Amino acid sequence: MHQRMILARFFSRLILAFGFHFSAVTGRVTTKSDVFSYGVVLVELITGRKALDETQTEEDMHLVAWFRRMSAKNDLQELMKIAMDPSLMDEVMNADNETSVQSFKAVAELAGHCTRRDAWQRPDMSHAVNVLLPLVELWKPADMEGED
Repeated sequence: MHQRMILARFFSRLILAFGFHFSAVTGRVTTKSDVFSYGVVLVELITGRKALDETQTEEDMHLVAWFRRMSAKNDLQELMKIAMDPSLMDEVMNADNETSVQSFKAVAELAGHCTRRDAWQRPDMSHAVNVLLPLVELWKPADMEGED
């Protein structure tokens, strides 16, 4: 019995450290674990960081946990300054329009929803598509000629 409690604590810490839901640890894949994974990819895209970055401090090496902390401490405008990939930041700020900022905020909010700890709090993938679809239309290249 004591050994089970130790294992349960270990897995709880593992789950919290990596930000994974228990289904990811047990190997049971669900649509909500897929949504979580998609959220991790979104966070990677907007921050330019890896999901697990051992070059960071122990507190900051787990991207989802770090992103949650930054999201909880800051409003979206401040989060953008702290969390956005520097190469995106230059592009967004040089675009000199509110559309770029609003796009970042929409993706950051969606990423936060997708990576919630409890699976029942995560959106369906159809919701993620509905959030991102208008952004795809905004950022679609105007001229595809010359592209291979």
